Amino acid sequence: MLSGRMALEKQSDCIQINHERTDHHIPLLGNIDTQLAEMKEETQIKQETVPEMIDTSEEDLLFENKYTEDQMKNPVMVLNEKIKELDFIVEEDESSTPPDNILFKATVELADKTYHAQGANKKTAKSRVAVLILKKVFNVEMPDPEDLKDHIYKLEMRRLGVKRPSSYESYQISKRMKMTTVQPKNAVATLNELKPGLEYTLVEQSGQVHCPTFVIEVEMNGSKHQGSGSSKKKAKLEAAENAMRSLIQMPNPDKTGFAASGPQYIDFSRDYGPGPKVITGTGPSTNSNGTNTSSNIPPLTVPQPLKSGKKLKQPQDDKPVSVEGKNPISVLHEINKDCKYQCMSETGQAHTKQFVMMIEINGEKFQASGRSKKLAKTRLAQSVLAKKFDIHMTAQPETQPVGGEVLLPPEIADSVSRLVLEKFNTLTDDGQSTYARKKVLAGIVMTRETVDEFSEVICIATGTKCISGEYMSNQGLCVNDCHAEILARRCLIRYLYQQLELHLDPSTAETSIFAKKPNSGFQLKPEIQFHLYISTSPCGDARIFSPHEKDENPNGSLDEHQNRKSRGVLRTKIESGEGTIPVRGQGVVQTWDGVLQGERLLTMSCSDKLCKWNALGIQGALLSHFVDPVYLSSIIVGSLYHGEHMTRAMYGRVEALEGLLSAPYKVNKPLLSGITSPISRHPSKTPGYSVNWITGNTGLEVLSCTTGKQEDGKASHISKQSMYQAFNKLWGHLPTIINLGEPLKPFKLYSEAKTAATYYQLAKQDLYRSFSSNDLGSWIKKPLEQDEFELVPTG
Repeated sequence: MLSGRMALEKQSDCIQINHERTDHHIPLLGNIDTQLAEMKEETQIKQETVPEMIDTSEEDLLFENKYTEDQMKNPVMVLNEKIKELDFIVEEDESSTPPDNILFKATVELADKTYHAQGANKKTAKSRVAVLILKKVFNVEMPDPEDLKDHIYKLEMRRLGVKRPSSYESYQISKRMKMTTVQPKNAVATLNELKPGLEYTLVEQSGQVHCPTFVIEVEMNGSKHQGSGSSKKKAKLEAAENAMRSLIQMPNPDKTGFAASGPQYIDFSRDYGPGPKVITGTGPSTNSNGTNTSSNIPPLTVPQPLKSGKKLKQPQDDKPVSVEGKNPISVLHEINKDCKYQCMSETGQAHTKQFVMMIEINGEKFQASGRSKKLAKTRLAQSVLAKKFDIHMTAQPETQPVGGEVLLPPEIADSVSRLVLEKFNTLTDDGQSTYARKKVLAGIVMTRETVDEFSEVICIATGTKCISGEYMSNQGLCVNDCHAEILARRCLIRYLYQQLELHLDPSTAETSIFAKKPNSGFQLKPEIQFHLYISTSPCGDARIFSPHEKDENPNGSLDEHQNRKSRGVLRTKIESGEGTIPVRGQGVVQTWDGVLQGERLLTMSCSDKLCKWNALGIQGALLSHFVDPVYLSSIIVGSLYHGEHMTRAMYGRVEALEGLLSAPYKVNKPLLSGITSPISRHPSKTPGYSVNWITGNTGLEVLSCTTGKQEDGKASHISKQSMYQAFNKLWGHLPTIINLGEPLKPFKLYSEAKTAATYYQLAKQDLYRSFSSNDLGSWIKKPLEQDEFELVPTG
């Protein structure tokens, strides 16, 4: 018990310091010298008024014996230790009667139950609701915050040798009764007596979370008067002071204003902008300078914050709603207090949970998913605010989407992410499958017209490794690069072959996503779009940054080292490992015998390959015989998204090629975006396998990352050999982009078929020259022998 008392005495020391720093407000009316004299007399009376000496009450001893040291801790901190990231919604209670009896209500939703508590201030309300939850949920008894405060004050009085009445409230009453000087009223109370029924309105909230600035306005006699402060109470007080000045005509208004507001000071701990902001009362009568002539009010100069909060009109009662420093759930609760969240489904294992939350507003239902209920609720609230109320929560500039060439809805990123994750969970039995373990997940979603109504997941893939050099195949039977986004693209190519095969039968041609061109070849139908989702930023140039260093420099650029030599350079993956290294030197040539002897097999990074696809298309060389380039409409990243780095890596470093590539090739600029709730980093051992799936298949295909083949040694359906077989099914049966004469002779080697795609090869050479001319390195190719294989007959 002694340790508990010592802890309370330490807390009482802090309280003593706070009492010594109590500020006195100087009222508006009267001469300032008179007011100072009254304050001096008041202080003297307080010093003479000492409580009577009484013995320690039995109630104090019972209080100390009832609660332990742990029970006397801050209840909010104790609750946060038990439940991480709990949301407290604190607002002014509608039952309170401002300004004399303002009460605040704290609300917490926990396990589908709602807990409420009231308090004279926000801190007390939060503490009381925490005490309630600890008692109801965890059976932990803690004292009421006001009772604890009263007990600590008693300990302080005993420590100083002053014994006082049995309660803090009675002590305050006796102290006021012994004072002969009446306490001066502040401007709000005085103005309420003169003009009862005035309404104060919050018109602006600006600044950062730790140092907000509030602007409150009051309308009186047709004239509006504003005040600002670091809290709503201070802003309300200043607005009342400005309104009071308009009621009193003083011979020297400048001196009156100074006496009323006190000495001005500058708070150097705040973030101020380049210039001051002048707030004045605004009324119907103004002169040519824009100042109010009816009141002769001198303008008050207050600091201007760097960033302003967004003011939005609340649909229900037309009151302003500020989103600065608030999470989407709180903002939506302010707009619609009757909204209820429902958990529709819960899938996945313990470490890969996926929750789907639903909310209904005015008969319209909205859904969103996340790896926890809180994140799903946050994502759902953010989506509802954007769709229903046109409120877009602000984000860091580097996390903002970078607009593409095609206009897409803002919620497409979350929609694509949700579709891919749901499909993967379905294929892996809600995460119960042996092959559900992954580090990177990628998928491609095809949309027709709108995202929500006509969306289809085309393919899914996982993986983060490349094959070992000793397992290279000169028959095209292995997949060299088993990174998720590379496998997803190969799956999409396989799907494109299937769609072209529909044109072999006139009865199914209309169902294909390709339309026949008037002259020759095929093109993608205009309503078809492809969206690539990757659970993390692609390896290489797009991921070479520090995600936690986001200092903004004075020039407005987020990247203070844009001219670093490592920016934009080509990089290669490490054989049988993870990560990339910059390309060294020019004209590096890999040889078959050198790799087999022990030289590392180099593979270009995913960032470099995506950049290549944005110039040449994702269809590859073989399909370029039949179709125009197919480009991605968006690239969605689940984590480690940085708009500036992604833009540079995906297409920014080859923008010089715009207008130089021969049609129909171009520098494609897809939408680049992160998701509302980024995926958290989970350090773990990398699986030695990768999986892939294409729509129409019954299950996953599993590949060994070491051999690039299936576990039984068979070739993958997305290997070069399989692609070559699909190509030969179409060659000679469908019209090609370039008329090569009739009849079309079959190619003997895979490499010959690729080289014959003339336009594609010319555009590729222009791309490689662009990299070299900009000192970004040379594209490293695989040994030539890898592509010099013939078609293997299928048995």
